[in-house]
Amino acid sequence: MHDPRWAGGLVFLMVVSAWSAPVVYVDQGRGSDRRDGISATVEGYNTGPVRTVQAALRRVSPGGRILVLPSREPYRESFVIEGSRSMGSAARPLVIDGGGQEWIGWRPVREEWRHRHDEIYRLDRPTKTFTRLFQNRQPIDLACLDVDRPGAGLASLKGSRFETQLFFAAEGLKNPREYNLRGTSAEGCVVMHGASHVVLRHFRFLGFRIDAIQVKGISRDIRIESCEIAYSGRGGVFIGSNAEVSIEQVRMREIGQVGIIADDQSRVMLKHVSVDQTPDRLRRGERVRLDDDEKEALDDPLAIPSDTVPPLPDPLPMEDDPAKRFSRPQE
Repeated sequence: MHDPRWAGGLVFLMVVSAWSAPVVYVDQGRGSDRRDGISATVEGYNTGPVRTVQAALRRVSPGGRILVLPSREPYRESFVIEGSRSMGSAARPLVIDGGGQEWIGWRPVREEWRHRHDEIYRLDRPTKTFTRLFQNRQPIDLACLDVDRPGAGLASLKGSRFETQLFFAAEGLKNPREYNLRGTSAEGCVVMHGASHVVLRHFRFLGFRIDAIQVKGISRDIRIESCEIAYSGRGGVFIGSNAEVSIEQVRMREIGQVGIIADDQSRVMLKHVSVDQTPDRLRRGERVRLDDDEKEALDDPLAIPSDTVPPLPDPLPMEDDPAKRFSRPQE
């Protein structure tokens, strides 16, 4: 005998499966993580953008889109992509679009500087590995050290590091606090762990202490597209074992050590990747696909060539209506 309750349930399932994955909006200025994120504008207490990408990841459906809205200040958040909700499919990947906004990992240096000798000062706290200093959004060169007299011989407005100690050469009678210095604080911006079918695009990552992006665990079909990575302390992108990552139209510049760190058994495809002022190498045994041509690092390090990368889209103007710039997928 036909049961009408089953028919109703079948219709409900068919309707749900036909819906497109939702869009979740992020706005660090006007957003709140108490809101639903389904609107780019604030529409009452519950409806409007969320403040963080981490909150958006909790709300977005598998295969949905997270869209970052313009901000007068750089974004400072670090977020983790993991779990079944933070995934998509081959046909419909989860897309996280940074909107061309800046994501920065440096913070003002608020600790005291202790005078050592001449114009040399030492930061009054131990620093972590790969720490960098910045002035006016530009990295300060860390010179080689005299072990017997750390900081000696530094030119003005230069720095140096000895073990966990950081030194800075001021000008004349100035104190380093007068230069409004910044130091790398956040270890990285994006960590993916066991994620699948994720697209990260249109981000500007600046000044993270270790790596801007880390892909760990068994991660499949991870795509990093149309991004800029600069001033990281160690690397631009770290790719762990058993991860499959595609990097396309990405510019890396002034990275501390290595632009791309690819671990053993990882598979990496690079296309239109530009690495400026970075000693970019792959270690022996690592495999990488360069512009559709697979290569393997053998006895000698394999250099990753620079290529012309199209510029990132300009950040959206503040006066634009984000609701008009970002429309929901048609259902």
